[in-house]
Amino acid sequence: MRTTHKPTRHTDRFLSMPTDIEVMMTNIPAIPLHQHTTLVDWLEHHASHQPGSEALCFIGQSSDGIDDVRLTYAALSDRVKRCAAGLQAHTEPGDSALILLPSGIDYVVALLACFYAGVAGVPVNLPGAARIKRVLPKLGDITRDCRPSL
Repeated sequence: MRTTHKPTRHTDRFLSMPTDIEVMMTNIPAIPLHQHTTLVDWLEHHASHQPGSEALCFIGQSSDGIDDVRLTYAALSDRVKRCAAGLQAHTEPGDSALILLPSGIDYVVALLACFYAGVAGVPVNLPGAARIKRVLPKLGDITRDCRPSL
């Protein structure tokens, strides 16, 4: 049974986990874990059964850095499929691809698109401009190790 968690401070806002009552009030029936064996299966299940429900929220990630960026399951599925189609046009299943993006919705979409395309996504989180000098020297080693197609 879920318990209520204390809010956690994150970018000047408070986030909290839903209470037991909030979870029960969603009226979403429980689904056995074995029914959907991959994250791709789960995302598509939610996109078809609750397309308007919120799948992702990144706080303060809009272009102005103030507003939140939110995606529904339907919008997330659509973006991921479009990105996966681009990956499939340039890779073969089993290939690897570097994901060179900062944290945010685009990073999640790219990683999920790799799952959809059967490509091994190699995340290289690019920090802000002030810290990127620490990541760039490591990029050569990462690239040599995973030999990405893309």
